Amino acid sequence: AGCLSALMYMASFYASVITSVFIMPDAPLSLFWLLALRFALMLVYQNNPRHMVLFAIFTGLAMLSKYQAAFLWVGLMSYLLLYNRRWFASPWLYVSVLITLLLFSPVVYWNFSNGLASVLYHSGRINTGLKLMPVFLLTELAGQVFYNNPLNIIIIIAAAVIFYRKLKNKADASARLMLLMSLPLIVTVLLISLFSRTLPHWSGPAYYSPVLLTAGNLSRINLGMKGLFAGAQFIFFIVIIIALLQVNYGIIPAENNTVPEKTGQNDASLDMYGWDKVRNSLGQIIHKDTIAGLMYPPLHFITGKWFPAGHLDYYVALPLHINMRVIGPPDDIHQYGYINHLRPPVGPGEDAYYITTSRPFRSLTPEITTAFSVVDTPVCITIYRRTPAYNVFVYRMHNALNPL
Repeated sequence: AGCLSALMYMASFYASVITSVFIMPDAPLSLFWLLALRFALMLVYQNNPRHMVLFAIFTGLAMLSKYQAAFLWVGLMSYLLLYNRRWFASPWLYVSVLITLLLFSPVVYWNFSNGLASVLYHSGRINTGLKLMPVFLLTELAGQVFYNNPLNIIIIIAAAVIFYRKLKNKADASARLMLLMSLPLIVTVLLISLFSRTLPHWSGPAYYSPVLLTAGNLSRINLGMKGLFAGAQFIFFIVIIIALLQVNYGIIPAENNTVPEKTGQNDASLDMYGWDKVRNSLGQIIHKDTIAGLMYPPLHFITGKWFPAGHLDYYVALPLHINMRVIGPPDDIHQYGYINHLRPPVGPGEDAYYITTSRPFRSLTPEITTAFSVVDTPVCITIYRRTPAYNVFVYRMHNALNPL
């Protein structure tokens, strides 16, 4: 069972790429989600209060990673309500809930101290209108199937159908628990997608339960699914190879937009390409400008949105030892609204570079232009990937009038 679940885990793009390669909160979420599942299963079979407490601890840590970890308690409470109500007479259940809430309390405190910023942002991502959008539902459903590997989904469905037909076995305690730990989050995200755009990885950890359940079932009987497991691995590696070739060489041509401000805007693979070239080009510009007396240290980088601010900050500004600031409304700058306070402002008389790319292009705002005595016409840096991939526009801004 362990080997089968590991194979399905490795074949999942969510588990092997999103949680293992990308810097996202899904990584700690997955770790603590799986640990919480482990102790929930042990609780079902042993009824040991220690397992309830450990489940509560790891659920609390998972909730510190992402809000949807609260569905772990939804799943366990549903199981206890349906199949083991005696736990509601135990003080350990309520102590465990309190433990999770205490672990989650820093998030609550931070939100109340910052105008519910996180809650309002995430609630704003969900359209509260009642207009049905079937295309969003289909997109979400297709995304969930792809993220978890289409053959993994086929294995899960086929194993469930064949197993219960063949053995005529009603769901045991572990199967009931695994389903209740999985379906509420999956169904909730799908229901939201009926009205609003969603992202497939929102339901990602909910698929761990079907993977574990399927592996456990298949370990008991031989259903001859070796080909499907091998096929899932094949699909994973083919997609990864294609993705790497696309990022580095652009083997799949995107829309060729000749407008400089729109070059590459529809090619998502460019998110991960060319930042070393941007750094080198900007470094040369800064070096020449300082020698020629066009710009005077201390210099600053300014941009207007969290993307590409995060990339510019990590791949360009930090290596060049230049202060990075993101100026704009809260919805545009995200965490930089707090990071800005940890960094020095652009002082009166100081110079800065405003940087934007063609993916997407963001014009200078009056808030920024009026803060400087002179703003030059931009220098355009073209980043090539065989052909022009995208452009980076660099504005020299001189003599800040007020702190920014």
